[in-house]
Amino acid sequence: MGGWREWRGYAAWAVVVVALAVLPLVVWLTRGSTAADVQIFSSPSPSASPSPSASPSSDGTATSLTEWPLCANVWQAKKTLPADYAACQSSGKVYRAEKTDCLVTWDDRWWAKPGGIVTKASGPVHDDQSFEAALSSLCA
Repeated sequence: MGGWREWRGYAAWAVVVVALAVLPLVVWLTRGSTAADVQIFSSPSPSASPSPSASPSSDGTATSLTEWPLCANVWQAKKTLPADYAACQSSGKVYRAEKTDCLVTWDDRWWAKPGGIVTKASGPVHDDQSFEAALSSLCA
């Protein structure tokens, strides 16, 4: 009988079969995101999951997930919201800007006027007195 040589031949074929079976998964996991892969969502709310948006931004310039700033980096108290803010990314999803009159909100807790200072609301943004006052004064 063949013994070791026969077993070694089967082992080699087994390695080839496993490699060919795993290759598509490796390629898929390492390919990176493309414009077709990036989905745009509304700002997350505490009780609801995000809903898809129609386009990546008002000018459609972002082509991959990594081109959007991290939401945690954009939405920080007393930091300036970029004047051209269109969206941010969090947990592998892109969230488009949600506007209320002239103010942008995020996660039902944060708000700012583009180019202005980011403020964290004390509760839901539309129940916050400072947000309502800003709507009256900044968006008039």
